[in-house]
Amino acid sequence: MKRIRNIHIVFSLCGILCCIGCLEEIAFENENFDSALVIDATITNEDRQHVISLSRTYPFEELGPNPESNANITVTGNGITYQFTEDKAGKYISESSFRAMPNVDYQIQISTNNGRTYSSSPTQLTQTTQ
Repeated sequence: MKRIRNIHIVFSLCGILCCIGCLEEIAFENENFDSALVIDATITNEDRQHVISLSRTYPFEELGPNPESNANITVTGNGITYQFTEDKAGKYISESSFRAMPNVDYQIQISTNNGRTYSSSPTQLTQTTQ
């Protein structure tokens, strides 16, 4: 009984020493950070107002993503252009309901507040699943 108690004490002390002795702070410096635009968009065959979220990458030492505001977003497909307006910081909603149709090329165009423009490659709706 006394031996089991001693074993528990030894293991407890080893566990405490491992936790205390193994903590070492690492000084991390981010020297060359490039801000990149992050686009979260899914256009489906549902007839609804679609949502596109824009944000910027952020340095390791900052908290959370930085929403990208004041951008102009359009989705073009089958000769029709769908406009998106900003609902809240970084969240854009299509002005009208629409759905992606099969065998139609869709392309997103984004113009950011800093004057940069981005566009996707023409993409078709994927095959529907049951």
